[in-house]
Amino acid sequence: MKAGASRLAKEQSAEDISSQQLALFNKRWSEAVRLPFYQDWKRLHSLPERISDISDLDNWPVLTKDSLRNRQDLVDLTPNVAGHYTTSGSTGEPFRFPRGKIDFHSMYEAQWSYRALNGLQPFDSFVFASNTLNGAGISSVAHKKNSLVRIAKDYAGNSAKVNGFLASDYDADSAIGVIEKSRPRYLVGYPSAISAIARRSSERGIRFPSLSHAILTSESIDPSDISAIRELLDVHVLIEYGTAELGTIAGTVGSPEGWPVRTIWWNSLVRLDGEGSAILTSLSPRTFPLINFSISDALMVGRVGPGGTALTIDDVRGRTRDVVSVLEKDGSITRIMARQLVYLVRESPGVRAVQVTQRRDGYIDFIVTVGNLAAVRECARSMSESIRRNRPEYEVGTVRARFVTSHIPGARGKRSSVIPIESVPADAPTIDLL
Repeated sequence: MKAGASRLAKEQSAEDISSQQLALFNKRWSEAVRLPFYQDWKRLHSLPERISDISDLDNWPVLTKDSLRNRQDLVDLTPNVAGHYTTSGSTGEPFRFPRGKIDFHSMYEAQWSYRALNGLQPFDSFVFASNTLNGAGISSVAHKKNSLVRIAKDYAGNSAKVNGFLASDYDADSAIGVIEKSRPRYLVGYPSAISAIARRSSERGIRFPSLSHAILTSESIDPSDISAIRELLDVHVLIEYGTAELGTIAGTVGSPEGWPVRTIWWNSLVRLDGEGSAILTSLSPRTFPLINFSISDALMVGRVGPGGTALTIDDVRGRTRDVVSVLEKDGSITRIMARQLVYLVRESPGVRAVQVTQRRDGYIDFIVTVGNLAAVRECARSMSESIRRNRPEYEVGTVRARFVTSHIPGARGKRSSVIPIESVPADAPTIDLL
């Protein structure tokens, strides 16, 4: 951890970082091709033994979850597997990546390299706000086993866990009770949960004097969430960007607004494809390294080094699946990130949360969580005014609002910008906004 922190703290030139990443890539690739899956992958795509520049990866095939699913038999032949990383399945198709004992150290080092620079230590007390819906279909015996594992982790790590999906004041109050009891140094987890805790504790006049930091991770992050958490909880806000299968990819170092985050350059090589979607490569020792792997996140990259290596990330726009289409007055259909639409209406009176669903191509519904259905017309009027003012090009009849009193969870309890239309209650009050 100390070595990693010093590497991140030390200012290195973009050229030096790119050169070191090139050497790390070639080392990881030479190890990867000993594995059955990558032996087949190399043969299938006629890949070289090594690359001479990071930009050479522009011509490499992109590895996807589907690529791995299609050769699951070869993935399963990976030696020295101690377990698996299970992705959240936010696209509806979870996947289990092989995990080995050698993975832990590098992932731990990457995570604490940036946290340590912000004054945190590995055994500081913390509360983890994440989903508690894992394995909803597993047996009661497995549930009990998972609960015991969770208790052991909390005891060993000086931590506690609360549900990351806080759909009501009651849920937020329950999480607040855990925080009051455990007196953590920091909170880490879903921005939606930590934001709900901040707002609810402010409403109740509750303070948490032990808290110094909040680490936001796992979901798309709204600027208003950062402001509310920082001001209402009186904490430093950090942003941690990572995935289950790759660990921590980037983290905040010294920014009061959370952004930008600096990439943990010796842990992952971060690049973008032609559409701005993240392509990552494991650079630290892994039992099953991921080479030129697509995680389907749309990134806004800041500082870029030679060969296209991303050194800072200014924003994570969300999953590429979080794109919806809206019909314009000239008959064309425009595609837009759902978050951009949410920003237009989320400050309307009475709104607790906003999601989007694609009714059909070119037509969308805002799914608006409110505390009181009696006030939906005032809320709809404000939303309509904002859309007409900011998006005058949209065709009349293309945008509606549907009102619910409980936020609708996405995959595994996360807050999702885009949800399937089937998940919206059929009796939800509906008002045309255009």
